[in-house]
Amino acid sequence: ILVVAFVFNAGDWGFWAFVGVCAYVVVRLLMSVVNSYRKYRRTGSGSRREYVVKLTAKLMAVFFVTGTVLFTFTFRTIGTIEDVDFNNTELIVRSMMCSLDMFMLGVDSNILDRLDHKAFLKSVLMVQAALSFLCTMALLVSLVYSRFKAYYVLHRRTKITPENSHLYIFFGLNENSQLLAKDIHANDKKALTLFVDTSEIEENEGSSWDNIISLFTHRQKTFDFAKASDSLVTIASKQLCDLDGDLLKKGAVDIFSLLGIEKVKELIEALVELPEGWQLHMFFLSDDEDNNIRSLINLAKDTTVVDSAKISRLKNNQILNIVSRGPEIDRKEWSDKMTVHKIYCHARYNGPNRVVEDLAVRKGLNVEIVDSSHLAVELLKSKGENHPVRVAHLSKDYPTTVTGPLDALIVGFGEVGRDSFRYIYEYGTFIEVKDGRPEVAKPAITAIDAKMNELKGLFEANTPAINYDNGEIALKQMSYTEVDFFKECLSEERCRSLNYIVIALGDDDQNISLATVIFNRIRRYRDDMSHLIIMVRCVEDEKREMMEKIAEHYNRGTGEEDTSIIRLFGNPEEVYSYDIIIKDELTRRGKLFLDNYIRLRKEGKEWVIRRSELTGMDKQKSGEIVYPNIDKLRKLRRQESQDLSNTLHVDTKMWLLEQSLGQDYDWKSFLKRFFDESGNSTMKGTMADIHYPHLYPEENEIILHLAQLEHARWNAAHELLGYEKNTKKASCDERRQLHNCLRDWSELDEESKRASCPGWDCDYKAYDFCVVDCSIAVHFAEKR
Repeated sequence: ILVVAFVFNAGDWGFWAFVGVCAYVVVRLLMSVVNSYRKYRRTGSGSRREYVVKLTAKLMAVFFVTGTVLFTFTFRTIGTIEDVDFNNTELIVRSMMCSLDMFMLGVDSNILDRLDHKAFLKSVLMVQAALSFLCTMALLVSLVYSRFKAYYVLHRRTKITPENSHLYIFFGLNENSQLLAKDIHANDKKALTLFVDTSEIEENEGSSWDNIISLFTHRQKTFDFAKASDSLVTIASKQLCDLDGDLLKKGAVDIFSLLGIEKVKELIEALVELPEGWQLHMFFLSDDEDNNIRSLINLAKDTTVVDSAKISRLKNNQILNIVSRGPEIDRKEWSDKMTVHKIYCHARYNGPNRVVEDLAVRKGLNVEIVDSSHLAVELLKSKGENHPVRVAHLSKDYPTTVTGPLDALIVGFGEVGRDSFRYIYEYGTFIEVKDGRPEVAKPAITAIDAKMNELKGLFEANTPAINYDNGEIALKQMSYTEVDFFKECLSEERCRSLNYIVIALGDDDQNISLATVIFNRIRRYRDDMSHLIIMVRCVEDEKREMMEKIAEHYNRGTGEEDTSIIRLFGNPEEVYSYDIIIKDELTRRGKLFLDNYIRLRKEGKEWVIRRSELTGMDKQKSGEIVYPNIDKLRKLRRQESQDLSNTLHVDTKMWLLEQSLGQDYDWKSFLKRFFDESGNSTMKGTMADIHYPHLYPEENEIILHLAQLEHARWNAAHELLGYEKNTKKASCDERRQLHNCLRDWSELDEESKRASCPGWDCDYKAYDFCVVDCSIAVHFAEKR
């Protein structure tokens, strides 16, 4: 402070010292401007808007310093003319204040009047003022440009056309939505994606002027977010879940007008006017499950949404009536004309939330619960290289069977942990031959969690057919940080036997850290690591690359080629993708499997028809509310889940088949003997006499074991669904969750006779053989 005070008041010497410092600062700032321009042109790092803002800020600093110096000369000139002495401190402070005014095009007229005889200095002041004001305008434009562009593009340039006929509306901005929106644009050329964010201005009444104000005062992150996913933005006055409940009790509600986003309503109305092939997808993908469900319930009361769903249903029914007239009709051509009207809600796929889907059926809406935890495990199932069969000990004497049960460990029994248990219990069930008799080899599973006592009660109650008392299934209250975890779950004996480990703690750092600890501990006691897989859940996409590098380091560091023990699954980029969420690739595969099953078995109903009948939609009249029967809905979910399991379990069956016959087997000859020229199975006989006459004896034995495996898998799947054996009737009781087929393979023939009736000979084993037939047909069709 003393030095500055001295310089400011040191007469001419202090003044020229100040000017010199200013000149130095200006030169450094200009050099920084040049260097930043070169760097931006060379690397392209950062957004253009960010570069412009920083460049403008540096230029404003330059003009502030030069303006200050210019005014110091101006005041000294005026002092000379009027014979007035200025204190340096006063001179510089006044100059700085006047320089700041120039950024708003403010120049004191008294100062200009005193420079009548100094035209050059007066002109320089005006030029300086103009340049400073231009910087202000440039900064303002750079700050509101993205907002203005978003408003202009949405309201003036966005049109619904046959080329832009797939409308995706995201309510709320979050990482899940951005990942999905990016992938949508990468895969759907007709996509038009729109983010609906909430205004930061309270008490917005939703008028046009308020909408514009909220748009221009909204945080920049929203527009950067949308730009990154090539999407449009509109700002709602409030969140959909916060709408006044009294307003929504009326019969017809215009939700979009209440939110002040009439443009969204206009886009939907224009969309449904297209004759065919349009799609409307609406998303609630935030991590707040309650807000998502409340928003969904409120949106289901909107007249525009309900009417558009009705139009979609009518158009699709007309197309289905045409397609059902005969096989000569090109179904692919007509499927492209089908419309799509769907609402997606991120929530846990449990009993209460499934009711949301059921209630939507009453209003003719198609709602899908998006459960990221469940999808993470479903995607794990979809990759055959990760199936438990890859680490099972296969029998050399009895092809497609194992020498003992799978040994599995699950760390973390949250949503992913529980779904992983279901996955391992079903896909880790195999056939073992003891004393010449095939038996079911169910996996031994140990699951630990620090809150297990709070979690296992409901889980065990919902799966009464699973034996939790024989020691093979152990749900333990234990933290992975406890000494007992290493003593009991990772003892030397256990480390030698473990085959499949799933780590699902909910924190990426903890997950990958524990994976490396377990990996190193097992290597202490075990030389052969080939029968071990450690699956690690990836929760955050930004951590994925780091986790992959760590996994690769340990996998490659063993010195063994093609070793992949630590593996990731369920990262958000994989879950929130076009194929999984929009195209619903898993369901598509389930439908394909069902189509093959119907073709080979010559019985059953197509996916869409079965769903329409069991939901009651096939009998719904125009404007009528349908109340689906809960037992029929349970049957629908059970059957659809089995179609999905069948298609995902193909990889397990085919791995066993290929390992039994050899990779270089003459598969062309095998298929020719397995299917006839029409593509139908050559299976003959019934019950215990089922065989394939053109297959060799060893091939027939393999197919028999695969059919027994399928029945064991089916039993395990139904146990997980909560079903028990029906000992009273030879049928399935959906209400009491009893099924007569939940019994050993050796008991099926007797049960088939009990279930048979005049005009229909039941053969339960034939169903299992047919699933094997379909698995082989689907597998080799995909390979072709």
